[in-house]
Amino acid sequence: EKVQGLLKEMEKREIVPSIVTYNTLINLWVNQNQLELMWRDFKKIKEQNLEPDVLTYTTILKAAKASHNTSCLRDIFWTLQEDVQENQNVRSEHLFNIFIESAFKQSNLEVAENALRLMRKISVKPSPQTYGILIKFYGQENKLNQALDLFKVMIEDQVQPSEVTFGCLLDACVR
Repeated sequence: EKVQGLLKEMEKREIVPSIVTYNTLINLWVNQNQLELMWRDFKKIKEQNLEPDVLTYTTILKAAKASHNTSCLRDIFWTLQEDVQENQNVRSEHLFNIFIESAFKQSNLEVAENALRLMRKISVKPSPQTYGILIKFYGQENKLNQALDLFKVMIEDQVQPSEVTFGCLLDACVR
């Protein structure tokens, strides 16, 4: 009720909500586990021709992680996939790593692999952290061959593996 009152006051004063306002609202709804209101305000961003940014998506991903709702994660991925075609603001390796970590926490390998494919398609270079998360994921899923194949791709892409990457790979070998 207080939130609606403040929004009406903004409207009365002819103050148009910006992406900062919507990110604040989305964060509020996520913290209160009000996913319907989160999606409502996300749709308003689109309706008002604003561009979601990395903060918008990371906040929504926080909700997906907390809810353990795989369809929510999939919906966010499809929305992101559309946005990255036109919106340079969401072409972030950090955002994709959060996405892949969220998929990992929900055991959704399909979304994690799609996120890596999308990164490559839009020329966002995966980092050692990106590869490490996926290698760890493959290890958890007992997919050693995929973990080793991804490590080869990492080397071919001239991404320097870290000690953590090797640790994830070793862990995958032991499973």
